[in-house]
Amino acid sequence: MSQPLNRGEWMNDDELIQALINGDEAAGVFLVSRFAPRALGYCRLIAPDVSETDRELLCEKAVETAVDKIDHFDSTRGSFPAWLRGILRNELRAWRRKSIPVTDIPEGGISVPTNERASDQEDLRAEEVVSELLGQLAVSDQLIIRLRDLEGLSYGSIADALGVNEAACRQRHKRAVERLKDLADSRQTPRPKGGSQ
Repeated sequence: MSQPLNRGEWMNDDELIQALINGDEAAGVFLVSRFAPRALGYCRLIAPDVSETDRELLCEKAVETAVDKIDHFDSTRGSFPAWLRGILRNELRAWRRKSIPVTDIPEGGISVPTNERASDQEDLRAEEVVSELLGQLAVSDQLIIRLRDLEGLSYGSIADALGVNEAACRQRHKRAVERLKDLADSRQTPRPKGGSQ
């Protein structure tokens, strides 16, 4: 077996995943630290209604599940980040089912999809909507949201890459997220009902 990872932070994603598959437990630690921020950024985009604390717990659980079940990962069926996003969507669905307060349950009960594929399709559609909305933003807004919320980079790292100071970077990100939320809100604005009175 290879020696423990003392250079894990310099390995690329594929090398790190392969090291974990090969039984190097230290790779799991580096994998969590590398992918947890990305998972959190993704969770912020698909679950804006969930508190930051709950999002962090969901992401932590999803990444730990990915590490524990790494032998189930099949690179021929997709990338590790896509597989992790699927695990996170499953965690989010399970959390939503458990988190509905009794007072919020409608009289007719909760309609549960007849199979998991229906829920997967809904989640993938939500992901498509987010991608579509991102595509409507200016390139500079798309870039900063992707770097911060999907790649999980720190404001300092993004500021260095963009050649601006950190305060300006934070402000740009805040404005970009506000524009994305405005687009989402305008998309969800209910249409007036037609027909005669």
